Amino acid sequence: MDFGVDQKPPSPKRVWPKNLTDRIAFSFTHIGLTGIILFNLFVVLPIYHKPFSFWYNFHLFNGLFIAFGVFTNLYMTILTDSTVKSSEISLPSVLLPGWYYCHNCRMNAPPRSHHCPLCDICVLKRDHHCIFTGNCVGHINHRYFICMSLYLWLGAFYTMMFDFEYFSSVLGGFGPQTWLKMVFPMVAYLLGYCSLHQLGILFVCGVCCMAMFLFTCLMSFQIFFISRGQTQFECKKKIKDYQKNFKQNWVEVLGKRWYLPIFGYFLKSRLPGDGTHFSKTTAFDSNNDHVKFM
Repeated sequence: MDFGVDQKPPSPKRVWPKNLTDRIAFSFTHIGLTGIILFNLFVVLPIYHKPFSFWYNFHLFNGLFIAFGVFTNLYMTILTDSTVKSSEISLPSVLLPGWYYCHNCRMNAPPRSHHCPLCDICVLKRDHHCIFTGNCVGHINHRYFICMSLYLWLGAFYTMMFDFEYFSSVLGGFGPQTWLKMVFPMVAYLLGYCSLHQLGILFVCGVCCMAMFLFTCLMSFQIFFISRGQTQFECKKKIKDYQKNFKQNWVEVLGKRWYLPIFGYFLKSRLPGDGTHFSKTTAFDSNNDHVKFM
């Protein structure tokens, strides 16, 4: 049977997170991203390129394209319902093999789903709770989260490369003293080792470096988990019941046309399942080095 899920417009859903921690992270993400975009657009870009020249337009287009990819996928992650109450699926009234009854949600939940105490609901093929979106990442919205993570990494990398010359000229290079100032910017300012302008640039540069490190870790972990056909919970518990080959693992997250979601959330890529039915690994052939499935 084909339990595929079509990519449909998201239904109305709460955007503002429920708990305080998520609200702080959500606000910091929006303020930080918006601040970096405005900083590059109105401070750095006009210094090195004449407005509306070829290279000005080139960097402007790249920056806006990356920003569009980040924010659209961020809100698709939030607005796309990946819970057991999703309108895309119908839950059985009889408890099926491998399913469990969730006493909090008062309904039958399929394999690989887990109850999130923060969202207070079971999530299909739950991967983790993302504090920056204030939502859980599950079967239906995982593709938007991975695309958001990719654009965040691209944005951090592009910003670091584009701003490197400006940071270096303002801070006087990137020697050991500069890195020490970046770690303790207020101490350096109070002791007179940097000006107020340099303090602001140290803060921006530090945020960019931290973002690059965090997004690199985020992308690395996501690539590792998805390539192995595991969620974070399954990797932690060493559950390998649903591992397939490399391409099949990625198709389960990005859809049958896995190459399209990267270029825009509006490009349809039908998921091979609805988040309730998963084929299990039955055997591992060490001679041929591949996995056999039901």
